[in-house]
Amino acid sequence: MLQQNAEAEAVKLCQAILKQDASHAEALQLCALGLKHASPAKADVYFRKSLQCSPNNSYFLGNYANFLAGTNRDDLAESMYKKALSFEPRNHDTAFNYAVLLGSQHRYKHAILLLSKQLTLGAEQARFYSLLITYSEKVYQYEDALAYCMAGLRIDSSNYQLRLQHAQLLRELSEPKEALALLKNLREQFPKSAEIHYLIGCIYFDLQQYHEAETALNGAISLAPDFLDAHKALNKLLWENGDERKFLVSFAQARAQVSNPLRLWLAEVEHLISSKHLAAAEQILSDLEKSNQQQPDILYFQSLVSTAQGAYEQALAKLKLARKKRPSHTRYLIDEAAIYIRMEQYKRALSLLDLAQKAAPDNQEIIAYQALCWRLLGNEQYDWLYNTEQFVRPLQLETPAGYATLTDFMDELKLLISGLHNAKNQPIDQSVRNGTQTVGRLFSSQHPVITQYQNALRNAIQCYLDRLPQDKRHPLLRRNTGKFNFSGSWSVQLLRDGYHSNHIHPAGWLSVCTYLEVPPAICREDPAKSGWLKFGESCLALGDKESIIKTVCPEQGMSIIFPSYYWHGTNPLCADKPRITLPCDIAPI
Repeated sequence: MLQQNAEAEAVKLCQAILKQDASHAEALQLCALGLKHASPAKADVYFRKSLQCSPNNSYFLGNYANFLAGTNRDDLAESMYKKALSFEPRNHDTAFNYAVLLGSQHRYKHAILLLSKQLTLGAEQARFYSLLITYSEKVYQYEDALAYCMAGLRIDSSNYQLRLQHAQLLRELSEPKEALALLKNLREQFPKSAEIHYLIGCIYFDLQQYHEAETALNGAISLAPDFLDAHKALNKLLWENGDERKFLVSFAQARAQVSNPLRLWLAEVEHLISSKHLAAAEQILSDLEKSNQQQPDILYFQSLVSTAQGAYEQALAKLKLARKKRPSHTRYLIDEAAIYIRMEQYKRALSLLDLAQKAAPDNQEIIAYQALCWRLLGNEQYDWLYNTEQFVRPLQLETPAGYATLTDFMDELKLLISGLHNAKNQPIDQSVRNGTQTVGRLFSSQHPVITQYQNALRNAIQCYLDRLPQDKRHPLLRRNTGKFNFSGSWSVQLLRDGYHSNHIHPAGWLSVCTYLEVPPAICREDPAKSGWLKFGESCLALGDKESIIKTVCPEQGMSIIFPSYYWHGTNPLCADKPRITLPCDIAPI
């Protein structure tokens, strides 16, 4: 009956049984399951009573754990999952749900171990492989993800999700033609899958076949008008290729086809804010507010517009209203803290950052704002966190085999990378100003020159890690396992007057920047330090309260490593020749 959504009838029958036998464990359990949506408090009582009657029942424990996880009692849910599996290690459903909980907490390594163990216990199911693929990608172990994918396909070669993930992985591993062939084959079987059209569009974007990418992304949107990722990819393509006539048109067309267009409006607002069209964003939000009173997303975007306009009190008021609806929302907490920093209320900012850090202890942006507050308060923890002499270091790369000098190798790498910069505009969602940035993960390329560079860089980073001291409290040092993966890799080309606005790297733990092309105008003798890298100055434009704690004059072939939470940017480039870099982020394993 429960499976037929006849919960109320099932509960009545079970309660009739319980009148005859109050300790009937199965009836108590079924009552709990039947009431978990309509009356969670009563369901909780029934769950606990059923476990009093049958404390070692793995399936009862697993059901209660699912209920607890669904009511945001994660710690208790985890203890129930562990107890359930201690009684029955082959309770695959419970193990799978436990892995989902671990993933929601970003504990991907623990989840991978759990799921892998279940495979050894006979859980030969596509969903286990699919989740292993997802979590392996989260920790940047793409080769492992591909191995899981192939193993899953061996037991279920027609599985839609696994086939889709196979194509996604091939894209990540810079095998776009193979990925495209798989997706086109899949599209023949599932022609109305918006996700397939979307991925085809993304791969064409990677291949710089922009007309084909636009066609595929529009196809995805026609099949699913509220497919936000497709809208974002399409409008990123249009923006970076200078097609202002079509930019954001997809949102208006899609809104006419959906019953509730709020998400589409908000996605358009996000693009308007990113492209500095604040007045248009403000007008849309004002209109939305009339029919969506106190909607937290609207309030949040209003706060962003007010912040960009310098109206900090107004922005703060909107954020506080949004946080009443979502008090533990990490993004809201960080942005509210940033406003308090602008208003010189550093202790209030720190209290919000502490709250945010409980949910996201490794969030690089939180650490960056904490450091800023500590500096402005004169707190000695700032020097502990921003020990530039220890943490900002040049890396000594070995010359790859087959090259007489490192300069010869870097020249060949520069020639390869410079050919990837074909966009007309700066990216809409990055720190680059008057320049271009490549898409995708460069280190996934199978090109031998990139492989050689990656290997040389990996060896140099390993030497850096080996020399770091130990400190279990420090947000950088406590995560040093001595092992790492590259979590992102790209290239940036700055043109005349181009620069990086001050930023941090949210997807990193450590970041590296290698200089492939440095025009002669960038030199140590330049008093204006044109094109130099600078550390310490935040994105908040605090005027005389900002502090540049270190500058670096780039040199061709130089590689610099630094913590990803370090605020950094560059001075504008006063040169006719471009400056080309190859940055990357790394994450500990």
